[in-house]
Amino acid sequence: MSDANAIHSNRVQEIQAIAEKAVPVGADRLIIEDSAAAWAKKSVQVGNLPAGGGGGLGYALTVLCPSSNPVDAETVYIANIPHILETNIDKRRLYIPKAGTIKVVDLFSYSTGGTNEDWSAYLRLNNVSQTLIATVGLAAFMRRWTNVGLNIPVVAGDWVTIKLVNPTWATNPTNVMFGGTIYIE
Repeated sequence: MSDANAIHSNRVQEIQAIAEKAVPVGADRLIIEDSAAAWAKKSVQVGNLPAGGGGGLGYALTVLCPSSNPVDAETVYIANIPHILETNIDKRRLYIPKAGTIKVVDLFSYSTGGTNEDWSAYLRLNNVSQTLIATVGLAAFMRRWTNVGLNIPVVAGDWVTIKLVNPTWATNPTNVMFGGTIYIE
């Protein structure tokens, strides 16, 4: 007796016709057809898929800074330590736990007041290189710096920080709180 809905060990390309699970978790097991082994059936755990090859199976690091009052024309740094804006980059290191590629940085702030001078945010890697996240010129209680087009390789033990280059405001924002994520695949 034959079962048309069964997965067969000796038939190729039948998995492609099965409905897809949209968001797998690390412990899920998959049956694959190995293209490098004449499409032979094999098993793989989702958590063992390689970074970048797993279709968005990355991780996010959180950055934050509680209420601060930025100073004109000052360069400041934030990472994952819940402390005010810091002028010493070595006090704001966010270490990379697993190799991958930084794909997105999304930083936002809430504040009281402030005029619309251009305010630039950068991602610094190991205090050696930096990449512009965005420059925002808004007179708003919420500002957002986002870059979704990044491709910055990192290895475990690297560190990053968010660098803000404060403008000289006509009216400085006050009670500024920052939060955000760095997404790595």
